[in-house]
Amino acid sequence: MVRFDLIPHVGAGEVRLGMTSNAIRALLGTPESSSDKSILEFGDLTIPVPAKDGYYNNELQISYDENNRAEFIEFSCRGAKYTKV
Repeated sequence: MVRFDLIPHVGAGEVRLGMTSNAIRALLGTPESSSDKSILEFGDLTIPVPAKDGYYNNELQISYDENNRAEFIEFSCRGAKYTKV
């Protein structure tokens, strides 16, 4: 199990908001899942979806802004098997 200490408005563990995806991948390795920036369309409604990497069976997800820098770090901790926050 990997432990992450949260620092509000800064990051989690060594992962920091503002880091590039390449820097995060150098730190954490190749993500288990990854998606490119896209747009969802529902009739007249369009929703921008950021690029995202998932680690530790998607218990950790990192979203990137238009400059490919981390803008959101999310942990799915309910029933977590790989991460401790």
